[in-house]
Amino acid sequence: MRDYGKVFSRYWRNNDILHTSDADKLLGTYLLTSSHTNLIGCSHLPIGYVIADLGWDEQKILSLFEQQVKRDFITRCTVTNWLLINNYLNYNPIQNQNQGIAAYRLLLDIPDEFCGKIRLLKNLKAFQSKLPSSFVAYYNQNITDSPMQPFTALQQSKITNQYTNKENYFEDFWQRQLRKEKKNKAHDIWNKLGLDKDSDRAMHIIHCWEDQKRHRKQYQDKTKTPLPHNWLADEQWLDEFIRADDPSINPTNHLSKNNTQISLESNNQAIVQQWTGLPTKRK
Repeated sequence: MRDYGKVFSRYWRNNDILHTSDADKLLGTYLLTSSHTNLIGCSHLPIGYVIADLGWDEQKILSLFEQQVKRDFITRCTVTNWLLINNYLNYNPIQNQNQGIAAYRLLLDIPDEFCGKIRLLKNLKAFQSKLPSSFVAYYNQNITDSPMQPFTALQQSKITNQYTNKENYFEDFWQRQLRKEKKNKAHDIWNKLGLDKDSDRAMHIIHCWEDQKRHRKQYQDKTKTPLPHNWLADEQWLDEFIRADDPSINPTNHLSKNNTQISLESNNQAIVQQWTGLPTKRK
């Protein structure tokens, strides 16, 4: 089963999503999860595909696309019918070099006329270590104002060793830790999880840790960061979390905008009075 095109629960709490229509929410979910979605979040999506899949008329879909473009959820080209989910790679990162090769092939299929191609190239730049070396030249052909630098021989050697020597995976994970305590215990759990034998899974977990270390609000405070062996034992790479780089996310309150204890008590008293027909007194 593919490990991309995921919808995290925080998607529904995002301020931008909260203020969109139900149809917009459904279309966004469709774009993230449909069979047309691929590894890089950029695909050829003629309007007819969406009509066939959702059963909506063309005008409704075009209107919703316009709304999604305005709030920067997508970049859509009416000339080529290509579509990019702008922040897709933030939540569906390229995990290893095999995926990097596949991502580069998908990139080469995108026509130069697509208005979102430059943005996609800039998004992919963050995954240089996982992409083929030819990506650098391709990037520089399309973006001349801030060219990428290829890795030095030493950097490339380190990357090659990282992906070929399985013993380095745990050491790589360990060197990235904020709290370097109980290394032997962490190593034992690493091996029990089979990460000493599964390179792709090990690299995925390392990436998840790095993503959480940088962006999980809780981990911005070192004292709240779990010890490595606990993070592994509890499989915290599977956690969903509020990102420090997300737009502000506010809980919704279906009763009142003033979600205080007093207002909740007042609301509950009103419900009791309505049910019983008797007045209620506050304590």
